[in-house]
Amino acid sequence: MVEIPEPNREQHKNKIAQIFAFVAVFLWSISIIFTKLGMNYYDSTTLAVLRYVFTFIILLVFIVLKKVRLPDLKDIPAFLIAGLAGFALHMITFNKGVSMLSSGTSSILLACAPIFTSVLSVLFLKEKINFYCWISIFVSFSGIVILTLWEGIFSFNIGIFWMLLAAFLLAVYNIFQRKFSNKYSGTESTIYSILSGAILLMLYSPVSLLEIPKMRINEFIIVFSLAFLVSVVGYICWGKALVMGKSAGEIANFLFLGPFISTLTGIIFLNEKLMLSTVIGGTVILIGIVTFNKFKDK
Repeated sequence: MVEIPEPNREQHKNKIAQIFAFVAVFLWSISIIFTKLGMNYYDSTTLAVLRYVFTFIILLVFIVLKKVRLPDLKDIPAFLIAGLAGFALHMITFNKGVSMLSSGTSSILLACAPIFTSVLSVLFLKEKINFYCWISIFVSFSGIVILTLWEGIFSFNIGIFWMLLAAFLLAVYNIFQRKFSNKYSGTESTIYSILSGAILLMLYSPVSLLEIPKMRINEFIIVFSLAFLVSVVGYICWGKALVMGKSAGEIANFLFLGPFISTLTGIIFLNEKLMLSTVIGGTVILIGIVTFNKFKDK
């Protein structure tokens, strides 16, 4: 048996990581399409509850099969807060935003989450970001202003607010994930947070559970796809990519594909039109995000 040289092995491992990263970003990007389809049958809250009920069941099976250890009791309140921000409230605001915006605009605004994460890190984790990153944040903010005021100051689309709030809540969740990293693996903390978010969603709207027996096959496929492909497979692939990849920064660059995938699939499957405001405002936002990512570690 011929042994693969160490450099080639690492290169092969990194390519596999890139495949995992692309699959995760692709699934997250098309989740906007499934969400828009789901909104034809359910309101934003009901769709969020149903998605995470299914996710809850799938993860319970995963925990049993993989024998995932349970969290310490003293950490449960923190996981409840992380689940509230990153999954319960995030899903409701995300669904509201998606229902009012195009797929491309939704994805671009959600891509601001890493920038919000860095700003919160400065405030709460005492981390530092350099001058170039602050300029990049200003550039991205300018793009948001362009998207907001494109049609005139009195025609503000409330969907922009909901999607930016979804991105901010995701940033809050990311801060908690960093705090958990000293004690739990990425998979463990993600599972505990998702389960917490699912429980909170069910407690918030138990009446949504009554929709499960009424589900028709097309509704079931949409909700199950969101739960299994996006919430479970997507996060597992992303976790594997971060572990196997050469660097976290290289893997994170795949997130920039999200807006383009969402825009393209929205045009193909939902007959959405590519608006000039999305092209110009989105380009400015992405320039800010890309330059921020480039300079954040310098």
